[in-house]
Amino acid sequence: MFHELVVVGKEHSTIYEFAQSEDYPIDKILNASKKSTLADKDNIEEYLKFCLDRNPIVRFWGAYALFLTKMESPDVQSRLMSIAENDIYAANRIIAAQALAVCGNPDIAFKTIMREATNTKNPYLFLFALNAFQYSNTDVRLTLDDWKSFKEKSFAENDAVASLGYHQRIISDAIDLWPKRRKVY
Repeated sequence: MFHELVVVGKEHSTIYEFAQSEDYPIDKILNASKKSTLADKDNIEEYLKFCLDRNPIVRFWGAYALFLTKMESPDVQSRLMSIAENDIYAANRIIAAQALAVCGNPDIAFKTIMREATNTKNPYLFLFALNAFQYSNTDVRLTLDDWKSFKEKSFAENDAVASLGYHQRIISDAIDLWPKRRKVY
């Protein structure tokens, strides 16, 4: 989400500035990331707290932990829906939707990821959304026309990420395999 956190004209215009600021509490973020990647179902309450944190990176890790645990509880679904619908950062909305799909609500997950993929003008977020479709297994809901419209999406000519073509490879692969798909675990 660095492209949303650092932008010329915002409080931090470089990653370095952001990482040196109080907005990047490294100990807190490392703690959240380490605990989240354990995906320990005994830590669900802590992951739910991460999802409420003021820091967007900690919220990201909380949603990611819930994705990994795949726990289908009303509390988990409610917290993820709140992030998917209300977080100011698109990366958090996408990861929450990805988690929501495997935690029992693929309908809202698909709608959220589709909205983000369709509306973003940022190639990082677009690629993240394409991956979220696959990791959440909601890509089965995409039509061939959806994939073709994604193929037509364009980004700034000088954009380094877009020029690498990762998103185009995913899209071309999906179109070539249609109606089959690669299942991602």
